[in-house]
Amino acid sequence: MGFRLTMDIAKGALATAGRGMSVNGHNIANVDTPGFSRQSETITSNRPHTIGSLQLGSGASMDSVNRHVDQRLEERLIDQKSKFATYDESIVYIDNLESLFNVDSEHHLGTLMSEFWQGWHQVANHPDDPSARAVLLESARNMSGQFNSLSNDLTRLKTNVSQDIGAGVKRVNTLMDKIAKLNVAISITEATRPANDQRDMRGHIVTELSEFLNINTVEQPNGYLSVMTGNGYPLVVGDRSYDLTSTRGTVGWQTSSGGTVNISRAIDQGKLGGWLTVKDDILSEVEQNLDALAKEVMWRVNLVHSQGVGTRYHQSAITSAETPQDGKLYNLPFGNRIDYEGGMKIWTKKLNSSDPATAVELDTGISTTSPQNFSGSAMPMSSYRLTVEQGGTVGPGTDNPIMRWERLSEDGTPVAMGRFAVTGENSFTTTPPVEGIGFNLGKGRLVAGNVFEFNTSETGAANPIKLRGIPEGRARCAGDSYTLTVIEGAGSIENVTEKNPIILEWANSTGRGTVRIEDPNQTQFDVDGMSLAIDQGTLLTGDSFVVKTGDTGQPLDLDGKTTVDQKSSWHWTTFSLADQFNRQASDVDVALKAFINHNGAFELRPDFGMAYAFSDSSARDGGVAAALGLNTFFKGEDAGTMDITDLVEDPSNIAAARVRGADADAISSNLQVTNPEIRPVTLGAAGPPILYFEEDDVPKAIALTPRVLTSRGDFHTLANDMEQAMNATSGHTNPYKVRYVENENRFEFSENDGSPLQQLTLRWDRSPGLAELTGFRPEPETFVPAAGDYGKINNDNALIMADMQHMEKEMSHYAYTRERGAMAESLTTTPDGFYRDMLGSIGVRASSFRKEKEMGQVMVEKLSDLRETISGVSVDEELVRMLAHQQAYQAASKLITTSDEMLQTLLNMR
Repeated sequence: MGFRLTMDIAKGALATAGRGMSVNGHNIANVDTPGFSRQSETITSNRPHTIGSLQLGSGASMDSVNRHVDQRLEERLIDQKSKFATYDESIVYIDNLESLFNVDSEHHLGTLMSEFWQGWHQVANHPDDPSARAVLLESARNMSGQFNSLSNDLTRLKTNVSQDIGAGVKRVNTLMDKIAKLNVAISITEATRPANDQRDMRGHIVTELSEFLNINTVEQPNGYLSVMTGNGYPLVVGDRSYDLTSTRGTVGWQTSSGGTVNISRAIDQGKLGGWLTVKDDILSEVEQNLDALAKEVMWRVNLVHSQGVGTRYHQSAITSAETPQDGKLYNLPFGNRIDYEGGMKIWTKKLNSSDPATAVELDTGISTTSPQNFSGSAMPMSSYRLTVEQGGTVGPGTDNPIMRWERLSEDGTPVAMGRFAVTGENSFTTTPPVEGIGFNLGKGRLVAGNVFEFNTSETGAANPIKLRGIPEGRARCAGDSYTLTVIEGAGSIENVTEKNPIILEWANSTGRGTVRIEDPNQTQFDVDGMSLAIDQGTLLTGDSFVVKTGDTGQPLDLDGKTTVDQKSSWHWTTFSLADQFNRQASDVDVALKAFINHNGAFELRPDFGMAYAFSDSSARDGGVAAALGLNTFFKGEDAGTMDITDLVEDPSNIAAARVRGADADAISSNLQVTNPEIRPVTLGAAGPPILYFEEDDVPKAIALTPRVLTSRGDFHTLANDMEQAMNATSGHTNPYKVRYVENENRFEFSENDGSPLQQLTLRWDRSPGLAELTGFRPEPETFVPAAGDYGKINNDNALIMADMQHMEKEMSHYAYTRERGAMAESLTTTPDGFYRDMLGSIGVRASSFRKEKEMGQVMVEKLSDLRETISGVSVDEELVRMLAHQQAYQAASKLITTSDEMLQTLLNMR
């Protein structure tokens, strides 16, 4: 028994030493294996043998092989590696971004902008020098070319990032599949023994996965490791992995039903987090602000340029550079910048004629009374258009506005039409006025050229869109336009169902989204932070309306009214603008016609021998020509499309000059005008209201009908009555124009287009009662009509243009964050100041990312060193352990040899 026990102990000692040597060798072999955790054996004594009163030991054996891992440290290291990867990948693109805006480059945008503005200074100093114009044109090409180049470079960077995101998603899916398979292998292995190496492999893969995105892990009792995104979407559960998708630089999570959830904003760490931050935040912000800068430069230049004239008047056709959707001016890229209280004025001159220049001045105002309280019915599910052909006021008075109605086909072509006059408040020469549909018109002014559209319901009733109450909330982008377009479905809001919904798409400068209306009792919807609601109305596919936001993102104007441009509100179209221009041009016998060409662009064509120019030094421009791209310097709508117009490719068309009109603007109210809606005003309370005036030094007088004024509409009627009475008394043919400007609460007296009037003096000193009512001091005021200064080269426009460089105006500045998306705030600055702020923002971002990268690198190194002390393999330590195992093995061998010798001695004793 003794020799046998000794031999068993020796045999076990040999096995234990050999197995220890195997563990030792495994560590040495994996000294450079990523993710490997040092292993060590646990040796325990075997159960002893009892012989009589003695208990003899039976040696030792290897009980287990253990991994040296601090799981909490592993988790901290994984998290820090994920954060470090975020900035390590981001900084590569930020370096490229900074190089695009290198201020030391000869093509630096700031330098090119300065050269452009300096070019206008040179033209202002030498308006008759062709070389100054040529230099300006070249500097404009360089500047617009750099805007294009930067835009293309930013697009290319975003494309590269999107490609990296796509490749990263593929790698993530591969890693998740490996984790799922290792889950199975570990679970099977650990049913009988530890799965040390497989756990190391899985841990290493999890670490690599964390370098792509932020993850959370939970180990189940059966050895399975569940992996989730930072916001809880499962990536690996048991033996199944949930693949991610990548579409145009976004990351989606696939649901079990086959759908996809966009989880891009939830990924804020790892390589994917870094790439998404670069694409969605940094590059998008720079791209948007570059577009905002380009738009501002284009608008400032075009607004001034469209009102100027080159070295000669235009003698050939000019076509607008922009074509709005459905012809509606509010759908133009710069449609939200039009000030309709201004106008559009064009001077014409017959060549080789001594006749003075003649002006055609369009009143681009907006009517102050709208159709309401509709009744009757017409063609179901149809679109109707009302156009004011002859302006005037609604209410008591002799001016009878004339309106045209049209029923439109699906492509917008009129298929039925008619005309009617408004002879008083709610009185029409045709009853009902529109193909079976009647409505009311309150007191107010109807502006010639204005358009109002409405749709009919399924029963043929007029059913114009009506927004409910005051919009709530604030949009994320201030000073922006949100266009909502019906992309699917048609019908009345009152009749929508889940099976027959109406779907709208909204779009602004930074993004887009969709709105689904499927419950007539729940028509409130969110658009980028603001809440809108449609109370009633019929929507047809393709219908659109625009909501404009203020300087803090509120969808309201200064008076607290909803800022909505839509078909069911008065607006201008290119067609109505052309028609109204042609009517007025015909009235003053001007051989200049407006057309809408086959591409939908607005075009001015002069007859042979006719020349024309835009505006003059005293006209108030509303920006219609600038928004259309008529007589403008630039075309395009952002940095990528910015270019020189075909017009100024001929430098002589660079509008350095302005037609010099009169020294005086129209005679306007200079005192407070009482609001009759607050306190009614009696006209003629102190006697018959008489207006005395002098026409070319000839005394005149008109008597007005006494009345009580109770609304602003009554003021419009009063202005019209004064105009008609003055024209009836005049020695010329309709020379006068009298307006009540409602939004500014003032009266305005001026000359009608083409009038031979030389001078008008209003004798308010002899009409004190009427002066007080209309807001004038009781003293004479004189108006000298504009007389176009044909063909004279001056620098009036170039001087205004040069000042644009230093003029501070409101601009939309965009900021992007992963959590909230795009935000725009109103910033009062110059173009150069805006560009400096943009560069400063890039620099701040770059500096922040570099610091985060450096800090992350330090943390990863420290945690890696700490892990190395726990889980790393030390060759020196392994060599010491190897010698110990060797000596133990030799001792066990000696024990066997000695036991054998003793046994032989015992046998030989026989």
